[in-house]
Amino acid sequence: MTERNSDIESRIDNHLRPVTKSILDIGQAFEGFVGRADQTLSELTERVEIIESKGSEPGRASTNGESREHVKRFNAWLHNPRDGQVKNALGEMERRMQQKGVITTSGSGGGYAVPTEIVQDIENMERKLSPVRSLVLVRKVGTPNHKELVNLRGSDSGWVGEGGVRSETNTSALREVTPTMGELYAYPQATSESIDDMQFNVRDWLTAEAAEAFAEAEGAAVISGDGANKPTGMLHTAPVLTADFASPLRAAAAYQYIASLSTTSPAVAEIDADALITLRYALNAKYRVNATWAMNSATAAEIHKLKDKNGRYIWAQGLAAGQPDTLFGHPVAIWEQLDDIGTNKLPVAFGDFSRGYILADRTDLRITVDDNITTPGKVKFFIRRREGGMVRNNDAIKWLKTTIA
Repeated sequence: MTERNSDIESRIDNHLRPVTKSILDIGQAFEGFVGRADQTLSELTERVEIIESKGSEPGRASTNGESREHVKRFNAWLHNPRDGQVKNALGEMERRMQQKGVITTSGSGGGYAVPTEIVQDIENMERKLSPVRSLVLVRKVGTPNHKELVNLRGSDSGWVGEGGVRSETNTSALREVTPTMGELYAYPQATSESIDDMQFNVRDWLTAEAAEAFAEAEGAAVISGDGANKPTGMLHTAPVLTADFASPLRAAAAYQYIASLSTTSPAVAEIDADALITLRYALNAKYRVNATWAMNSATAAEIHKLKDKNGRYIWAQGLAAGQPDTLFGHPVAIWEQLDDIGTNKLPVAFGDFSRGYILADRTDLRITVDDNITTPGKVKFFIRRREGGMVRNNDAIKWLKTTIA
């Protein structure tokens, strides 16, 4: 009986062995297929990210793997700025990326390039704190002597029948604009103990500190910068009453202003709804299409109270969270560095800011660490980028001036 059972087991085993082998072969083949599919998907994803990166930043190459590695090594260095091995690894990473064109900023200025992912975090937070980079034209430039050509009046055109003679038209009137450059920097500091604490998120802290400092300094410079190692601000050349098509033309950096005269006695600088309407229609229709109001919170509070002749507020609340309030159908941007309402002040701007002003970024963000050198017990992060600005088209933005007759 035992021999018979053994024989049966042997026969069953002989029958099952090829089936088992086939199952194992199928499993291995399936695992291989899944592996190849994962690899193919990863490669395709990386290619898409490279294409998207090149589309958002023309002329700059990028790879997803290198970007991730750069962020990883940069974060490690932030927590261990005095560790020579960590510094060497980050330096080697940057040299490789520089050779491939992923990083365009030369390291000759010292420090390390801030990874694109972190730069985007800083700039996104800047936009939340200040409307500057959301409003004006921001252009990456490759030279400190960048020149912008502005078409003032446009090219002439004409009509002609089939076979008719095409007479020569006037060419466009061009103005050359050169942004004045400077280095914008932030210098946040933390204690050595906090940097050594792995629970302390150095990256988030640094992002918030840099964004706040940059937003405040940039917001002030774009309005009133004197052009000395900084942008030349919109109001560095005082706005005048001269209209757009008057002869002679206004100075290249001078905008037009509309006066808001006091209607009270005794006279007090103020804004009324009629002055805002006059300001709105002083702007050429081609600029009104994408126009935005800009003012600080104190001015917004006063304008918010204005009503039309039927007692209705002229200010309209945003219809949903995240949508801007509107004034006469145009969005309102709160720019805290603008003037308060006062005698001979310019508290309100209205226009297409992307056509009216250019902000030129010369370099990427770079960072250097001062570790326990100038201030014992403190780690200082010196973050900087070169940028400049200038009035681009002085017809594209109008200002409201509060005066007393």
